[in-house]
Amino acid sequence: LTLRQQEIAQLVSEGNSSKHIARLLGISPETVRKHRHHIYKKLSINSVADIVKVLIQIEKIYTPTE
Repeated sequence: LTLRQQEIAQLVSEGNSSKHIARLLGISPETVRKHRHHIYKKLSINSVADIVKVLIQIEKIYTPTE
């Protein structure tokens, strides 16, 4: 994912709407929707829940265990 897509995926996983994400990032809601579409396509996923699952897996990989 691009840096912008990663940023949007994180914000989506936190429960933010496309409109709210657009306001936070200073872009249009339609641009957010397009990024979300590309995220879903690149990751072969279909829902926000799937985004959360992917981000959890990535965090497990990159978080050192104690």
